[in-house]
Amino acid sequence: MILWRDGKAGFVGASKRAIKGFFSYSYTVTTITNGSVVLTGTAITALIESDVITGSKTVIATISDDTWLSTLGDDNAATTAFLLGLTSDRNGSTEWDIQVRNNLTFTMLTRTSATVATLILPASSGYEPNGNETITLTVDASAMTSTSSDVTATPTFTVTITPVAPIGRTVLAEPENREITLEPETRTIVIEPENRILH
Repeated sequence: MILWRDGKAGFVGASKRAIKGFFSYSYTVTTITNGSVVLTGTAITALIESDVITGSKTVIATISDDTWLSTLGDDNAATTAFLLGLTSDRNGSTEWDIQVRNNLTFTMLTRTSATVATLILPASSGYEPNGNETITLTVDASAMTSTSSDVTATPTFTVTITPVAPIGRTVLAEPENREITLEPETRTIVIEPENRILH
C-alpha cells in the first residue's frame, strides 16, 4: 500500500519513478558518410580516338567509405545506372554518349571486389568525335551499399582526337626538329689566256 503524501517516499514520488522507468531508453548516434570514388585504369592515363574505336581500355572505379552493391555487374537497374553515368561534355551523334556509353552492357562491368569495379570499354567503330571529349563518371546511389546520393568520381578523363591531314599532306604526330648544316663549298676558277692577233 502506497501512502498518499507528497515527496519522494510517497505516492507521487513512487509514480514519478515508475513513469520514468517505463519511458527510459538508450540510443546510439550513427554518422553516415557518403562514399568517394577514384578512377584508374588504361583509359584514365591516356586515351586517344583510335583507342576508343579499337576498344579494350579499362576504367577501374575504387570506392572508399562504402562498398559496391553486391549485385553490381549483374543484369539489373543498378548496373545500367552505373554505366549511364559515364557521360561526355559533347553530345554529337558520332561522339561518346551515343557511340560508346549507350552501347555499354552489364557484361563489360565486373565487381572485382567489394570496393573495386572494372569496366572494359568495347570496340566502337562508329566513334568519330569532332573535338576532344571530357568524360565524367557520376555514380548513381543505387550502385552503392550505403551512400544515399550520387557521387562524382575523380578524376575525369579525356579522349584526344586524331589530327586529320589535308589532302596530299601528312600530319606528324609529334613536331620534328631538323638542323640544316651547309658544308663550305670550294670552287676553282681557271682563267684561260686570251690569244689575240695584232695587225
